[in-house]
Amino acid sequence: MRCKVTVPPSKPTYSAYGLDKWRLWSANEVKLLKKLYPSENTQSIADKLGRSYEVVSQKANLIGLKKAGIAPVCVWSRQKENEKEKRKEPKDVNIYFVKG
Repeated sequence: MRCKVTVPPSKPTYSAYGLDKWRLWSANEVKLLKKLYPSENTQSIADKLGRSYEVVSQKANLIGLKKAGIAPVCVWSRQKENEKEKRKEPKDVNIYFVKG
């Protein structure tokens, strides 16, 4: 004799509705993000938190986190600007003669 076991349907999760990306951040998740973001790969943080790369990047940007050890692409200084000005070739001068 076989018994038929029925399992009641479980509560649908957020991901069942495609709402996984709308999951709120807990205080512990934000704390971990602040600790790991400057020095660790963003994808590995996303994997640890169970979130997508994009969501982790957006949250880090929103709370003002930056990666450590990454220099700005271009650093402006007045000294470098003056050196550029000195190296510029002189402008062409047009001389016009007027009969008179």
